[in-house]
Amino acid sequence: MRLPQDPRRRREAVIEVVRQCASDREERRAYHQELRAWYLRGTPTQSRARYNKLRAHVRQSSAYLYQSESVRFGLVLPPEYGDQFSAELETARDELHRTWHDSRAGLEVGLGVEWGHVYPTVVWKVIPVHGHAMVSLVPDPADVGVLEPDRRFDRQEAIVHFFWLTLPQIRRLVEGHPQEKELIGLAESHAVMGGGGDEPLIPTLERVIMTSTSPNLIGNITPPMLSPAGRPETPRVECFELWVVDDRLQDWRIITGLAPSGQVGQVLWDRRSRLLGGSDPFVALTLGQDPAYLWGMSEVDSLSGLQEWRERRMDQIDRMMELQLDPPIVLGGFGGLSDERAKRLRTPGGTLATSIPNPSVNRIAPVMPPEAFGEVDAIDKMFADQGGLPILLQGQGEPGIRAGNQVGVLATLASARIREHAMRVEYATSEIATLVMRLHRELHEAPLQMPDGKHFLLSQLPREIVALVAAHSASPLYAAAIKQDALEMLKVGAIDKPTYVELKDPPMVDVLRAKARRLEEAAAKRAERILALQEEKARRGPVRSR
Repeated sequence: MRLPQDPRRRREAVIEVVRQCASDREERRAYHQELRAWYLRGTPTQSRARYNKLRAHVRQSSAYLYQSESVRFGLVLPPEYGDQFSAELETARDELHRTWHDSRAGLEVGLGVEWGHVYPTVVWKVIPVHGHAMVSLVPDPADVGVLEPDRRFDRQEAIVHFFWLTLPQIRRLVEGHPQEKELIGLAESHAVMGGGGDEPLIPTLERVIMTSTSPNLIGNITPPMLSPAGRPETPRVECFELWVVDDRLQDWRIITGLAPSGQVGQVLWDRRSRLLGGSDPFVALTLGQDPAYLWGMSEVDSLSGLQEWRERRMDQIDRMMELQLDPPIVLGGFGGLSDERAKRLRTPGGTLATSIPNPSVNRIAPVMPPEAFGEVDAIDKMFADQGGLPILLQGQGEPGIRAGNQVGVLATLASARIREHAMRVEYATSEIATLVMRLHRELHEAPLQMPDGKHFLLSQLPREIVALVAAHSASPLYAAAIKQDALEMLKVGAIDKPTYVELKDPPMVDVLRAKARRLEEAAAKRAERILALQEEKARRGPVRSR
């Protein structure tokens, strides 16, 4: 995409691109609010379901797709680099694991996997915060828009992200801007109390002055974390960040500005992306793929009908149980009966005296249909079928199937849909880790020490570095089988002991892996000494007895 160089025409072009990217924003936002209600309360209203089967199903499904503590990565480079950086990549991988843990990226990915069942698509953003790479889940994916919703996310030419800034943040960011007073006035006139989102982080912004010809970089600013939305004491203004492919640069350009009342206003910053090596910071996950629509289909939406049916039937069962425990009373011969005297009939130990000859009191209790609870069980099985969770994965046994390897094999074979979703989660996790590694490569300035004692800088690694989830370790479905196969691979010499320890993933895995490496090195040195002694003995020849 070629943006005009003239400031006025450039602003008009930016406004049009942002408008196109946000054309379906309000429609998606309303839909997401409904899905959120279904997931959190089990109903599309403010009331709560007696039992939210939908939420229980989603959490169980998420647990099979992703487990943050078991994820292990490998780093690779394009084939043309060969083994040039093999030692550096191993050390860089350990650094990635540390960064992944310290930034709590794994927990943020896990949160996204859970809400990936709720929304048709969830979006993460990898950003620098105070000199560190951070992973942030966009609370409402409707705040992210694309230019062409019928194309894959990684093939977009323009992506926009709406977020909120407080007035003090805006005042600091526009300090020194040629239109500083006008911008502050615009922000103040359109500020609202609290804002409209729950965005926990905002992007790192580079302060740029827009001159009559071109933007000039005058410094970097990393704004602090946003306060939670909804605080009435904090006036905020909606802003936008547009990522657009610049054909002249063959790279992404970032354009940030004010968007008061949801409308693109003044452009504040216009700069080239420098930290992600030709990538944008967004990663999307769509579990329910739609070939004709980027944003996909919601798992919660497909299950909401079953949740509604189940809740209605449970209401009916509850009413029947109440009628059985406290059935209606038919009084014969009493004539008119005051409310006070009738209350005595329904009070434990209550008595009612009457002079009426041959009175009758009859309780009429409804008959509970035997199929009532059976229908609820049938609905629960429909949940399993619709959601792709077989009975075995829901903790229920199968006749003739015992715990152990048989269960693991059957679970793997019986969960084709879940395994497909697990692979989508794995691809997204790899993309996020790649962005974290590339960003950390630019931000981390301290040298790293390799096992041989040599030092190197992450910036010495090529920009094309890619992180991959090792051995499908993101999903418990695969992790169990991998742990079982690890011993067999060790026995046949396919892996060494440090790799075996890593695949088994015990507590203190880093310490144990280092210890295993030291033991292997010590064993190798002993073998070398024994071989040297044998060679020395062979050179001397046999010892002759006297």
